[in-house]
Amino acid sequence: MALPSSGQLSLGDIATEQSVTLSNVSLRSMSNTAGFTSPDAVSEFYGYSAVPPPTPDTTKFWLYSGANDRLVWRDSTPAISGSSETFSVSLWFRVDRTTKDNMLLFDIYPQGTTTSANRFFLNYSSSLNRFVARYRSNSVNFDRQWSLHGTNGSVTGVTSSSTGWVTSQRGYVNSDNFTHIVLTYDGTQSTASNAFKVYWNAGELTNQAVANNGTRSNFNYTEITFGNDYNSGTGDASGYDEMRLYSKVLSQSEIDDIYGQGNPRFSTSDGVTTDLILEDRAESATPTDSAGQWTLYASSGTLTTL
Repeated sequence: MALPSSGQLSLGDIATEQSVTLSNVSLRSMSNTAGFTSPDAVSEFYGYSAVPPPTPDTTKFWLYSGANDRLVWRDSTPAISGSSETFSVSLWFRVDRTTKDNMLLFDIYPQGTTTSANRFFLNYSSSLNRFVARYRSNSVNFDRQWSLHGTNGSVTGVTSSSTGWVTSQRGYVNSDNFTHIVLTYDGTQSTASNAFKVYWNAGELTNQAVANNGTRSNFNYTEITFGNDYNSGTGDASGYDEMRLYSKVLSQSEIDDIYGQGNPRFSTSDGVTTDLILEDRAESATPTDSAGQWTLYASSGTLTTL
């Protein structure tokens, strides 16, 4: 039966509800099993009733291992354009690097560009062990950065900056070694600290390392690459699944629904479909945008069964 909604609540009660042996688990592991995010607290479990997590829809993912592995989508009539737009990128990502190196999770830029002057991206900086979310226009940076270790390590599980984000320290992942990453951008905000938010398995990284508030200029978001910069030719050893783009800032509850206790699902299953403008479900070797707006321009890598 469900745990009480008030009054006395113990770790033993929670362990019994989850059918686990208390001596073999911790509050963190029980909280993760229940689908909660850091900081962990016994009070989270008031009214909790153990139910199985949602069944995943996805059975495959894109495996990248070569220098040019990537997916590139184009939109000739973009739904988002300009520095004051609001949008969100959601993806499931698996680190397959054995040694620490920079990784570009996604990059959005004007179609056919040959420079790095205008782009919007989320990058992992290996030297700093940080996420860098950046709106770069006319070669000027407007960005926010978060260390994966330190205070944020309680959310990411990436606690050693010297080891970094690699296969030996993937952090908190699901059973297939994937992490759910969401970046939201509210371009109406005047500072980068308020404009960018990043979430790891539905938990927000709140400890900011640095922010830069350079002047923003407008450009069109007509091409998006998952895996690397299409113009650079550099590659990441990684896995990608369920990549989405929304023309709004996703709420915490919507991110919780997409995360779904660690099981990737299609938008039609988790119900987060409003303002969805790109969805690559990573289920077809010739992928199509289930939202019907973007066109595949280039694809490489291997569609792999989980």
